[in-house]
Amino acid sequence: MVRLIIRDQDLEKANAFAEELNARLIAAGANDPAISLRGPMPCPINRIAGYFRVQIVMSCPVPAKMQRVLAIAREKGDLARGDRVQVDVDPVSLL
Repeated sequence: MVRLIIRDQDLEKANAFAEELNARLIAAGANDPAISLRGPMPCPINRIAGYFRVQIVMSCPVPAKMQRVLAIAREKGDLARGDRVQVDVDPVSLL
């Protein structure tokens, strides 16, 4: 399982970026029938320290398929380092 958390101080911007990222993940191969892609949806704790949080949860019984999708997204710059997108592989909690 992989959880992607999108943060922004503006809720509309966070939602728009999450929708765009979701479309890019699908284009990168997340439309594979083995991969379950849920979201974007609000995080259970949807605002922390003035930042709204939106999540995309991806799961698959074959981790290599998710790794390939994430590698393609990273190469295209969709998962660039910064405080806007957080990638949590094998999350301990979904809060």
